[in-house]
Amino acid sequence: LAPSLLHVLAANRHRSLPQRLFEVGYVVVPDGAAWRNVPRFAFAEVAAKSNFSDAKGLVESLLRDLRLEATLEPAAQPGFVSGRQGHIKFNGRIIGHFGELHPDTILAFGLTAPAITIEMALDV
Repeated sequence: LAPSLLHVLAANRHRSLPQRLFEVGYVVVPDGAAWRNVPRFAFAEVAAKSNFSDAKGLVESLLRDLRLEATLEPAAQPGFVSGRQGHIKFNGRIIGHFGELHPDTILAFGLTAPAITIEMALDV
């Protein structure tokens, strides 16, 4: 879901910053030999000063409001700045990721300012 939000933000780069979008929808994921639909939440922000702390704070607020006792751990996902990203873990399972997008990723999506994204499964 997050990449589609980044495309929408790129299409609206002529508008003033900050810009924030979210989406809730289904993503098809492999499940052994079959496929299943997983409900997910995604958020993206483009702003002059978007950073990892903003993403982490939003994730912590979301988890608190959902009353979901998940943990946050360092991650190494492509497309994010090394050391400025994390996984959301619940019951030993990674259910999401968040962080500050790498400058190369920002340019690849046609964005002109720092950006953060959050995406997590809602089937927990």
